[in-house]
Amino acid sequence: MKAEEKKFFPLFLLTVAIFIGLIVRIIPEALAKVPINDGGLFYQMVLDLESNSYRLPLFTSYNHAMIPYVYPPLGFYLTGGVHLLTKIDLYQIFRFWPGLASTLSIPAFYFLALGLLEDKMRAALAACFYAAAPVSFYLPFMGGGITRSPGLVFSLLALGFLYRMFKTRDRKHILPAAIFTALTLLSHPEIIFHTVFSAVLFWAMVGRDRRSFGLGLIM
Repeated sequence: MKAEEKKFFPLFLLTVAIFIGLIVRIIPEALAKVPINDGGLFYQMVLDLESNSYRLPLFTSYNHAMIPYVYPPLGFYLTGGVHLLTKIDLYQIFRFWPGLASTLSIPAFYFLALGLLEDKMRAALAACFYAAAPVSFYLPFMGGGITRSPGLVFSLLALGFLYRMFKTRDRKHILPAAIFTALTLLSHPEIIFHTVFSAVLFWAMVGRDRRSFGLGLIM
C-alpha cells in the first residue's frame, strides 16, 4: 500500500464508521416518532431547570413526587442550551439529540483505540465495529441518553488521555484527562464508575510506578 493510501484509508474507515453509527442511531429515533423508552423524568427536569432560569432546583416537579434534583446536571444544561439556542421543540430534541450525541462517541472511541493500538488502520477498523455494536448505542440513544451519551463521549476521551498519561509519564496529558473526567462526573453517575475502574486497569497495564501514580493523583 502506498504512503498516500496509508494516510487516507484510516480516515476513510473512520468516516464510514461515523456514517454507519449515525444511521443506526438516527433511523430508529425517526421511525419511533417519540423519544425511545425512558426519558420522561429527564424531560421534566430540563423543563424545571429552564423555568428556574437555569439555576438548579431543589426538587423536580415530575409526578408531583418532590424528587430531589440531585442527578449530575450537565446533560440537562446541554439539552436546555440546545433548546434555548435553536428554538427547536424540546420534545423533538429528546427524540434526536441522544442519537446525535451518541454518534460523537465513535471518534472518541477511535481516539482511545489509537492510544491502545498505536496504529491508525487498526484503530479505525475497531471504530467501525464499535459503531455497529448494539452495546454502543442501545442505551445512549434512548430518551435518557441526553445524559448517557455525553457521559460516554467524555469518558472515552478521558480514558484516551489517561492511558497516554500512564504510558508516556508526560504531564501534558494531566489537564485534558482531568477536564474530561470532571465532565464525565457531571454527566452520568454510572459511567464515572466504569471510567475510574478502567483508569485503574490502565495504570496496572502500563503504569505501575511512582511517577505514573503521582500523575494520577495530580489529575
